[in-house]
Amino acid sequence: MKRTRHEVLSEFRCSEIVDAARELFSKRGMESVTIDEIASAAGMAKATVYQYFPSKQDIYLAALRMGAQELLAMTEASMEKAQGAAAKVEAFVRTRLEYLRRNHEFFAVYHSEFGNLTHPAGLNREFRTLYRRQFDRLRSVIEEGIQSGEFPRISSDVLAICIYEATRGLMLHHSLGWSQATVDEEVASLRRIFLLDRREES
Repeated sequence: MKRTRHEVLSEFRCSEIVDAARELFSKRGMESVTIDEIASAAGMAKATVYQYFPSKQDIYLAALRMGAQELLAMTEASMEKAQGAAAKVEAFVRTRLEYLRRNHEFFAVYHSEFGNLTHPAGLNREFRTLYRRQFDRLRSVIEEGIQSGEFPRISSDVLAICIYEATRGLMLHHSLGWSQATVDEEVASLRRIFLLDRREES
């Protein structure tokens, strides 16, 4: 169904608001950012912002939702193109590292929430579901690799958790300036650490 001009304009305005808010949140945290500042950064009146988002919390959740869904779609597309379990796991890691390095403003928001899933003020069910979908996809690929003999027979749950969290940890260290390693170097290291590259040491 063809969208109306009003629907297109609303989507554009929402995107402008979320993009502006995401950058501000990443620099100063949600609590210290005001609706006035978000409106100013988006180039619109405060009243206009309220037409699309009832509260700052709604903007915050929209910012996280947009980035998380985009990252998930890109990760799944990369894994689908890869051939073999090891290549799919590498695609999972590489896509996330590259995306989060290109989107520093999103990573600050993403890490603060996805690193705190059990906190009472953390993510709602929708975001827990997004996290679980990503984790289950990674685990299923690892299970395929174990069955095919690409990976050693170890717990797919444990390996998936370790790879998922190691990937997030690498980006955190990079964002803090604690690591200067390239994505290629990080991916190669993870392959060896998690037995994804089973070649013997020479």
